[in-house]
Amino acid sequence: MSMALEVIGLSPAGLNGIPATDPDKIAAAERSGEIAVELVRKNLKPRDIVTGKALENAIRAVGATAGSTNAVLHLLAIAREFDLPLEIEAFERLGESTPVIGNLIPGGSYAALDLYKAGGIALVLRELAAGDLLHLNEQGVDGRTMGEIASQANERAGQDVIRPINNPIKKTGGLTVLRGSLAPEGAIVKLAGHERRHHSGPARVFDSEEAAFAAIRANGIVAGDVVVIRYEGPVGGPGMREMLAVTAALVGQGLGDEVALITDGRFSGATHGFMVAHISPEAALGGPIALVHEGDTVTIDVDSHELRIEVAESELATRRAAWRAPAPRYAGGVWAKYAALVSSASDGAITTGVRLAKALKGSTDR
Repeated sequence: MSMALEVIGLSPAGLNGIPATDPDKIAAAERSGEIAVELVRKNLKPRDIVTGKALENAIRAVGATAGSTNAVLHLLAIAREFDLPLEIEAFERLGESTPVIGNLIPGGSYAALDLYKAGGIALVLRELAAGDLLHLNEQGVDGRTMGEIASQANERAGQDVIRPINNPIKKTGGLTVLRGSLAPEGAIVKLAGHERRHHSGPARVFDSEEAAFAAIRANGIVAGDVVVIRYEGPVGGPGMREMLAVTAALVGQGLGDEVALITDGRFSGATHGFMVAHISPEAALGGPIALVHEGDTVTIDVDSHELRIEVAESELATRRAAWRAPAPRYAGGVWAKYAALVSSASDGAITTGVRLAKALKGSTDR
């Protein structure tokens, strides 16, 4: 491995003598290669490791460390690839019973490197095991079970990155699922880094991230607003861009704790504030978020797991009848193909599913 790195101009010393990475990264890369060879020799396949219980362990770990909302998309997509019956409700069910024990940014004080130096993910597994929140017999790629990894955790004395399970930062996980008139198929709300569980305010509606960002820069957003960014979902984006620029701008203007943001797009793991993402169905498919008008009252109620618009159903029906899908952002090429085939965020935004089957059926009908 070291020789291979040197061939492309890299080494533990870096490029031209400038340190490129922590020396432990080189050792980890070499060990990863060794494990890959061992797995081939043992004929141990991904399907032997990725199970329903393994995915539940992953959801617990994300909740315990207040991880990114993107984990919802990734884990749902993995489940579909392995034909495992994981649904978005699992994130609500497991999140409600998983304390936040990771003091990690953006809601906490430490970065991933600090977690590694404190003892790594094994500390998280140890505490989850102590709380009877881990499927201990699930196997990892290095041959050890989760129980074995947890029992072999090596904690740095005095570390404050991972709390004991009986002294958590928060009693429930860092994200949960909302439904309601604005999200019939579900949405994900980020709960880490703030204590807010309810917000009701006037909608400020934008049909792209750029339009929302321009309004924030022009001081067009005020305390109490609900920023609505739509047509940024799997189909509309296409590809669900991260709304990182907008959320960072809100924080930069001192509005991070004064407004809420909802979107059919997604967030970066660094996003801070009262934010709802992955709203499904998305606007490009005629989801209710496409029917929101400027000034409508939007309510986010975490305790009732609801995201709703305070508009009469009769009015929404009128708006729905008048709605027309906008022209796609790409008329051809790979993005157009992706938009034609991708599924809902509530199903992992995968390209193998109902929409693909319909597309294939359409091609055979012709």
